[in-house]
Amino acid sequence: MLIAAAVTENEGNALTLAVEQMRQLFARVSQREWKIECELRDDLRFDPERKPAVYIVSLLTQLDANEPVDRLRGRLHAELSNLVAQQPAVYLCTVFRGCEDDPPKLERIRRLNLLAVDLSHDLNVGVIDFDRQFADIGARPLQSNHRLEGRGACEIAAYVIVKALFATGAFDDHIDAETIEAARLIFDRSLQAYAIHA
Repeated sequence: MLIAAAVTENEGNALTLAVEQMRQLFARVSQREWKIECELRDDLRFDPERKPAVYIVSLLTQLDANEPVDRLRGRLHAELSNLVAQQPAVYLCTVFRGCEDDPPKLERIRRLNLLAVDLSHDLNVGVIDFDRQFADIGARPLQSNHRLEGRGACEIAAYVIVKALFATGAFDDHIDAETIEAARLIFDRSLQAYAIHA
């Protein structure tokens, strides 16, 4: 099972950790190893030779771009439509509003997060909602910001990724239902240690 992602470095670190957590969960309940790979990409290209089961797309990569959000919406809609047509499970990551001291940046984050919701509705893609989860905890306790810097932020982001994949059936075509359910129950219990609500 291949998970491809066009994400920032910190999001990539979180995804790598999430993949390792998923491997451990599935191995624990099935007593066998599961091959789940993670491939970080620079764009939304689809490689038929490395067909992903899941494709994760970061909107944080667009935060510092000069492209107007309306134009970005059209471009992403076309690129995501192409991915959806290839049938991986596609997810968009929201951006944590952890930059209160920079109003223009905060406004762009808000617009990007609204774009995630719009594209999700239009194209029936999933959302990995970093903003909602990190806002519940706060930037100060995590000693992090919108870029998800720091070990604590990486761990929380990894759990948010796994939570979203379980919640939306991303594994259903690749892993048997009994193994998924047993792993999800263990995962749900572990969330409370991170103040994350399943």
